[in-house]
Amino acid sequence: MEAVRGAASGSWSISITGNAATASKVGEAASWLYFHHSNEVNFGGTNTSTTIYFGYRAVDSRGKPTDFVFGSGSGTANVKAAKVYNAVWNDYAEYRCGEITEGGYCVIETSNGLLQKTTKRLQPACHLTSDTWGTIMGETKDAKTPIAVAGRVLAYPYRAREHYHLGDALCSAPGGTVDIMTREEIREYPERIVGIVSEIPNYEIWHAGAQDGDHEI
Repeated sequence: MEAVRGAASGSWSISITGNAATASKVGEAASWLYFHHSNEVNFGGTNTSTTIYFGYRAVDSRGKPTDFVFGSGSGTANVKAAKVYNAVWNDYAEYRCGEITEGGYCVIETSNGLLQKTTKRLQPACHLTSDTWGTIMGETKDAKTPIAVAGRVLAYPYRAREHYHLGDALCSAPGGTVDIMTREEIREYPERIVGIVSEIPNYEIWHAGAQDGDHEI
C-alpha cells in the first residue's frame, strides 16, 4: 500500500509493505521512516547530517502543536539522547508543593512541605520560583510551584535596584523578595545565600511577564 500527501517540496510519501514501511521526502534528499512489527519506529536518513524536526512547519495552514508526548498519554516512556539542547531560557527547575505559580519570588520550606513567600531576612532553606526555565521536572496534581535548582533566574529585589551590584550575595527578604547580605552575614550564615547577582536587566517584559526591576541571579 502506498499513500502520498501531495507532490510539493516538503511533503511525504509513505509506502507500507508487509511488516515494515518506508517514507521518503518528496523534492528533497531522501529521509526514511521505518515501522517495524516489533513496535519500533526508526527515523533515519541517507546521510549522517540528517536533522529530524518534531514541530511546526507552515503546511496546509495546520495548527502549531503545544506538546510532544513520548510513551502513553501520561508520557511514561524514557527519552535517551547523546546530547539535548534547550531553547533560550536560563535555568533548570523542579515543581514543588505550594500555592505560588508566578516566577521571581523567594520562597521558604515549611514543616508541612509547602513553599511560602519569605517574610524576613536570612531565612533558611529558601528557593526562587522560576518562569524562565528551559527544563523542568516533578509536576503532579499537587506540585505546581516551579523553583530553580540551577542556572540563572529572575528575582524581585527588596531595595531599589541601584543598591544592587554584580557579585552581591543575596538572602531572603520580606514579601518574597531578596536583599543584599553584608560581609559578616556571609561569613556567619553562608547557607542562607539564595544566589549571586549576575545581571541587572533593563527590559520591561521578560518571558512570562516578569517586570523591569527584577534582577537576574
